[in-house]
Order: sequence, then structure tokens, then C-alpha cells
Amino acid sequence: MLSHLLFWIALPRVWIGWGQALLNYCVLTWIQGVYLAFVFLPNHLGRKTEEDTMAWPAVLRQVVITRNLSGSMLLTHLCMGLNSHIEHYLFGTLPATRISEARKTTRLLCQRYGVPYSECSVLEALGEVQRYNRQMASIAQHARFLRRVLVQVPRLLWSGTK
Repeated sequence: MLSHLLFWIALPRVWIGWGQALLNYCVLTWIQGVYLAFVFLPNHLGRKTEEDTMAWPAVLRQVVITRNLSGSMLLTHLCMGLNSHIEHYLFGTLPATRISEARKTTRLLCQRYGVPYSECSVLEALGEVQRYNRQMASIAQHARFLRRVLVQVPRLLWSGTK
């Protein structure tokens, strides 16, 4: 990973102490985690799940589950080509410099054969992620309420038999 490489190349033990090197490593790892979350979350969360798409063949399931992020060359550079996430799944060994060509072809083929092809802006994707997070939070709150009720029901049943 990038943080490991920077840790051993840019921050040699000779120049700084172990404590500072460890702190730098932790900060770089945290930054890398935030970056990976930025790349991963908009492409996946808020979309259909594997259970919703079991009717599709395995290869096309990835097309239906993920989405592409439309944007500028800067976004493509920041995401290292993973803003074309559908093509990343379909053509895993294709270099990032050729993904834009595959994106056009994939979009046309999906339209021709009726396969859902999702593409939206980063803000729309983050909005879907936020709606998904709120939905999951409400499910968790409901589950917590049910757990409390189910814990109290046996107490009520036992207290009524005495």
C-alpha cells in the first residue's frame, strides 16, 4: 500500500525517531483509509444487493450492483480509474488509461441488451449513500426497540404466573 511505501522510503529511521516514524505511519494510514472510503462508498453503497440481483448471471450482477461516477479527468485521476467501477469489475486487468474506451462500449452494450447501467455524479452518489445510511440507522433503531420488547416479554409472562 501507498502508506507502507512512504513509511519505508520517505521516512527512514535514521532521520527521525521511532515515535515520530510511528506517528507518521498512523497519519498516512488514516489518510489512506479516508481516501479508500471516498473511492469505495459512492460506487457501492445505496445500490441493489446481491439478493436483489440473483436473477442476473454472475458477470452482469456486478454491472447491476455498482455505479459509475461521471466527472472530469481530475476525478478519474483521483479515483485512479475506479470511477468507472462497472468496467473495473468487467475488465479487471484493463489498464486505467483504456477504461474510458471500455466505458463507452459497455454503456452501448448495456442499452442494447437491456442491462441496467447506472451512472451519476459524485454528489448524487453521496446523496444515495446518505439515504442508505439513514435507512440502516432506522433499521438498527427498530431492532434495538424489538430487542428491548423481547427481553421484557418473558419477564411479563413469568410475573403473571405467580
